[in-house]
Amino acid sequence: MSLLTDLEGSRVLEVVEDRSKAAADQLWQTLTPPQREQVLAVAVDLWEPFMASADEQVPQAEILHDKFHVVKHLNEAIDKVRRQKIGRCVAEATTASREASTCGCRARTA
Repeated sequence: MSLLTDLEGSRVLEVVEDRSKAAADQLWQTLTPPQREQVLAVAVDLWEPFMASADEQVPQAEILHDKFHVVKHLNEAIDKVRRQKIGRCVAEATTASREASTCGCRARTA
């Protein structure tokens, strides 16, 4: 589902069932050419087809990303790095433990 909203007027202008570039283009076509020319900014999530549609349909408009989706992507990136780091630490600890056991030494425990 895709929505075209008037953020200043706090109202939904149009809804279409699909979430695709074609659906976004369809939403833009519900506005008259003079209305589209007056659009100064477009708030979209970070999905490329929505940004491409806005670039084509309202090229004069600034594309803005909503805070929710920006924070979501940042959290996902941080989580990915955290998981990689933990994986490397576990692998290093496992290797160190194996090396200690093969040389007759005991691994230190806290």
